[in-house]
Amino acid sequence: MKNSLKIYIAIGSFALFQPLISQQQALVSPIKTIDISESSEIEVIPNKITLKIMLRERTEGKNQDPISIKLQEDSLRKVLKTMKIDASKLTVVDMSTTFETVRKRKDAVSVKVFNLELSKYADQNTIFQKLDKWKVFNAYVENYEHTQFDSLVLETKKRALILAKNNAKSLLKGIGEEISNPLEIRYEQGYIGYDKGAFSMMGIKVGRSDKMQSDADDQEEEIQPLEFEKIKIKSTVFVKFQLK
Repeated sequence: MKNSLKIYIAIGSFALFQPLISQQQALVSPIKTIDISESSEIEVIPNKITLKIMLRERTEGKNQDPISIKLQEDSLRKVLKTMKIDASKLTVVDMSTTFETVRKRKDAVSVKVFNLELSKYADQNTIFQKLDKWKVFNAYVENYEHTQFDSLVLETKKRALILAKNNAKSLLKGIGEEISNPLEIRYEQGYIGYDKGAFSMMGIKVGRSDKMQSDADDQEEEIQPLEFEKIKIKSTVFVKFQLK
């Protein structure tokens, strides 16, 4: 009798909780979703350009005229002044003196390195065209930047998100579905930079043999301006939308 009573109680308990189990199963039923990926890209003209300029003691020409650090720096600062570029934009980042073999004998050779910050792309080309005349030893573009970079990145993210939302709506319209709230949003930012080596000073008399140097002094070389470049900022968004 007791055993039968236990069986009846168990059956009754199961019947009592059966609606609750069905409700829980309905709650955990798969949620319909759609995954969308979109990208947005902005191209801007750099307004912060950093040039690396190296001055080095050496001799040049048929008569082996000395080219001192002071001569190079004075000529550099003079031309920057004529271009109305603030002197504070030229800063020393390194100075060194090493003993090297110069014309089969050891000699002290001084090197002075500057960073020059520019805000106009046209100034960059003007400077590269004149560096040879200033006797500057070497120069190249260290970096291209934009002062509003963070806000531009945010703008590309917004655009990519809007594209993803519109794309999801368009795809679902064909099957009579609509999107609801986004369940997941992930961003992947890509910043397209430049090969610094591609922007080294062209036509400058550096690292040549004495004969090559002499021949180059006999004829003036025309330095071509650097090709116009832009900064590309790209953001990609991955969105998981819930369907209504």
